Amino acid sequence: MYHFLREIDVLGVDEFGCIPAQLVTVMDIILRRLRRSPRFMGGVLLMPTMDAKQLYPIKGNHPMLSSHIITCFSFYRLEWSVRAARDPPLLRMQKITRMRQSELTEEIRQEFVALFVQHVGHIDKLTSPGVPPNATFVFAHLDNVKEPHSLVLYKGAVYQATFNYAGRFSQAQLVYLHEIPPQSTVNEMKPFDAYVAPPGCREAPPLDVTVQTLVEELGWKKVKVTKCPAHSRHVQRNTLARRIQYGLRLFTSATIHGVMGQTLNVLVSQVSDEDPLYSLWEREQVIVLLSRTRRARDMIFAGDKTQTANALFNALFKVSQFSEYIEHLLDRLIEYHPEHPRHSSHQQTPLTLRQHAIHYAQHPFRTKDAEIPSNCSGFAYILVSQAQPDVTYIGETQNLRERLTLHYQGSACSQTSIEHLRPWGMLAFVAGFEFSKSRRKSFESRWKALRDALRGSYSAQKVAELALQVMAERQRDYPEEKLSYVQSVI
Repeated sequence: MYHFLREIDVLGVDEFGCIPAQLVTVMDIILRRLRRSPRFMGGVLLMPTMDAKQLYPIKGNHPMLSSHIITCFSFYRLEWSVRAARDPPLLRMQKITRMRQSELTEEIRQEFVALFVQHVGHIDKLTSPGVPPNATFVFAHLDNVKEPHSLVLYKGAVYQATFNYAGRFSQAQLVYLHEIPPQSTVNEMKPFDAYVAPPGCREAPPLDVTVQTLVEELGWKKVKVTKCPAHSRHVQRNTLARRIQYGLRLFTSATIHGVMGQTLNVLVSQVSDEDPLYSLWEREQVIVLLSRTRRARDMIFAGDKTQTANALFNALFKVSQFSEYIEHLLDRLIEYHPEHPRHSSHQQTPLTLRQHAIHYAQHPFRTKDAEIPSNCSGFAYILVSQAQPDVTYIGETQNLRERLTLHYQGSACSQTSIEHLRPWGMLAFVAGFEFSKSRRKSFESRWKALRDALRGSYSAQKVAELALQVMAERQRDYPEEKLSYVQSVI
């Protein structure tokens, strides 16, 4: 692993939105030290994909709250679902689930309910007959243990592995049983043949798939399924027990978290505003639930259709405290880049750049609690005196966090060490200089020149926004630069 991490150049990460910001920081620290490089991830090109509107990490902060997002990432938007590309009604329902709260009017509700009632499948109860054998039951939460007490084996069954087996399969990887093993094999708990999905595959094979198609076209491989490692569990006072079972569980029921990123042949679920067992508590659950199948008719909900549709729509108003800031951040980072088809470098002006400035006022935390970038890619910044708000200091540095600490201590430079001007607060910073000291210096000099050219009285806010003018000028000279302007709160 040591040599592998030192030699890789590109790292692809799917469902990046499930990775906590804290884990991103840990990955960054490890790769920097292993590769002896000050660059983000030690210079490894990180190519993640994510749906920022889907479920957040179970523990930790959303990766969009990491300070590395502003300084080290370029963003490109994908507008439409590939999975549901051939089902316009499903695409429209998915589009509605992603609207802002202010856009969810009564007319939109009526449209959503009408589409749901007309195109989505229905059963009276979860136990009603007629559910396809390849359906997956999806709920907000489950309390089952990994290995079931009784494991049913049948031809064409799809399972999930419950443990890691080096060289064969990993936990949660899909396993397909093409032929039922002999009864004697099962009685003696001997290994039997099955087929494991390729890494990253989250889609069950068709019901009528052949072994040749499964292996040669879909990339599944033949493996031996064994018993899972025996783990002792407390069942009574002073009593330990072990469950001896094959390391499989039927891929027929899962949580909304568990099916995120998967393509399901048929989804069966139940949603209600009245029954706490089937209620949803965040809009991200609706977005995941309605985007797991290729067609709307492959989603089957138990209960009254109209009530279910209204329950799903009502859940769209249960937003996270981070939702508004993440949308604000993505809008700025995506639209700002010159490569984006809606903008080109020669069309940028101070006005349009001001519209795409990142404001910490949108951050759910207090400004003083927002994370300051800690990487060494280079920054230009402006400080404002808390004692005399019309006095500003403009500087540049390689590591913003370390430099600000020196300013706050009064040991960074002569101006910020003047006693009657202290304390100082960070008003704004510009990131994206890619370790170029000369570009940081030229940006700082031009920013100061524009400030010195101001006549009469002016606010610190006006001085800070002069950085947007410098950015507009530099886009003509350095079109490859991807600078980001971050505005704090005075």
